Amino acid sequence: MWVADRGWWLHNVEFQPSGFTVGSYLNVGLQHLWHVQEYSSFGYFYREPIDGAGQFVEFAGDEAAIQATANAVAKSARQAVERHVREVGDGAAHLRWLAQQPSSGWEALNAAIAVGLLGDLPRSRRMLTDLATRMDRTIGWQDDFADDCLALAAETDRRRFTAVILDRITRTRALLKLEPAFDTTALLPST
Repeated sequence: MWVADRGWWLHNVEFQPSGFTVGSYLNVGLQHLWHVQEYSSFGYFYREPIDGAGQFVEFAGDEAAIQATANAVAKSARQAVERHVREVGDGAAHLRWLAQQPSSGWEALNAAIAVGLLGDLPRSRRMLTDLATRMDRTIGWQDDFADDCLALAAETDRRRFTAVILDRITRTRALLKLEPAFDTTALLPST
């Protein structure tokens, strides 16, 4: 794994091995740290092609050949993250990108939180409440998810809503053993 830390969100890059041969796939995904969890996740997942090799590259040959292949995988990972940051933005631009993404499951929660952080709490509350009503309350994780949506929807003050999200990010950073401090201005628009 390689983690590109954006403060309140991460680019998680996985160098996935094969069960059949020595080599690697290159998987990239986003993790928004307002989901309090102690593990890495891959939202908005995609498998990145590796320069000159396609979806999978085999590590074979002598030491120089293996080093060249490993360098190609690393270069492809760096380029994927750089390109993706240009596409999804950072700070308020990233929040606007999230708010426009198709809404189902975790992505819908991300969109609703982004809308709230951008200052439209009434719309955020509607999105969160709607998302909660679509959950199957007989399934444990969906029941917890719905409760979380409704707890966020109950926040009617933008400062309090933002404080709750910042607290979640801080807790997740601690669980993931990331540096505790991060630039909150990158998260919060100046409106």
